[in-house]
Amino acid sequence: MNPTLSKKRTVLAVDDKLENLKLLIKYLEDSGLELMVAQSGEEALRHLERFTPDIILLDVLMPGIDGFETCRRLKNNQAMQEIPVIFMTALTETVDKVKGFEAGAVDYLTKPLHNEEVLARVNAHLTIREYQQQLVEQNALLQMKNTQLLEANAKKDKFFSIIAHDLKNPFSILMGYSATLLEHFEHLEPEKIKEGITTINRNAKRAYDLLVNLLMWALSHSGRMEYKLEEIDLGQITSENIELLQDRAKEKGITISSRIEKNLMVYSDKNMVSTVLRNLLTNAVKFTSKGGVVKVSSEAEKDKLKITVSDTGMGISEENIYRLFRLDTIYRTLGSDNEKGTGMGLILCKEFINILKGEIWVESELNKGSRFIFTLPVHAA
Repeated sequence: MNPTLSKKRTVLAVDDKLENLKLLIKYLEDSGLELMVAQSGEEALRHLERFTPDIILLDVLMPGIDGFETCRRLKNNQAMQEIPVIFMTALTETVDKVKGFEAGAVDYLTKPLHNEEVLARVNAHLTIREYQQQLVEQNALLQMKNTQLLEANAKKDKFFSIIAHDLKNPFSILMGYSATLLEHFEHLEPEKIKEGITTINRNAKRAYDLLVNLLMWALSHSGRMEYKLEEIDLGQITSENIELLQDRAKEKGITISSRIEKNLMVYSDKNMVSTVLRNLLTNAVKFTSKGGVVKVSSEAEKDKLKITVSDTGMGISEENIYRLFRLDTIYRTLGSDNEKGTGMGLILCKEFINILKGEIWVESELNKGSRFIFTLPVHAA
């Protein structure tokens, strides 16, 4: 396949006797090429400071600096060294041709010139250069893709090692406590049995939540995540997710409230938005101490809605904020009641908000609380 010429090709013709090239210049112009001319090597180098031709036709025997020296000088300039140079000369000795190739030329045309031959050689070297440029671009693209792939694989390897550890921990607790209950059930006091069951339940929930988030993240990355963009009631979805967390909030004496009224519509996927809100609200409750407050609010901004989940909890230090939403530096810390977390939920939130054409970020201050903010489109694009 021939490369596509994206623009009119420019030829710089350099000869101290341009009257000898008038017919050739007209022939090349009639063939679709754009011609620039110079009558000395010095003039040619000055031209090359202002524009870059696609190819150069260069006479050898000229007053001042000859063609060989002109070619050497432009080849020493990094910005010009890829321009193909064809010498035009009456010199036919092999030693002269070798000297020209050593100076950096790609071809020779022997005077007297024949228009058809000149055009054929110019087109041939323009095509070669076009292929070379395409190869350079493709190699650069492949190198970039390869770098991105290596980085992505490194992030995923680290991510899955963390997840494996986080799954192993609750299951170890589940097996340990269930084995103890099974073996010593008849000799345990009711309080101890209840304590064991509570621990099993808490860790089972933790493992289940992690597995659900991991499954959804995997579906998202495999391209098999099904979603449906439509008008959804953000107020109702918010209320449903607050209701799911009310029991845990009451245990910690935390008040959860929403300033989002029902029938506030956004154009999005209901399940994804619900997952984002549930994860953000879960984190807010986890990192807020007894008597604290968690709020959900919204603010209209042109064609999008900005949703904020705020809390009066522990907050996040400035140096740790950048670690949120990242696979390679998952941020984890204990909640206000020593609850454990994996950071997986925030990564999933980021994935979903990206799919939904929104943005997500956090504003936080240690010991004062955090504001997790995300945007959603109000109408179809």
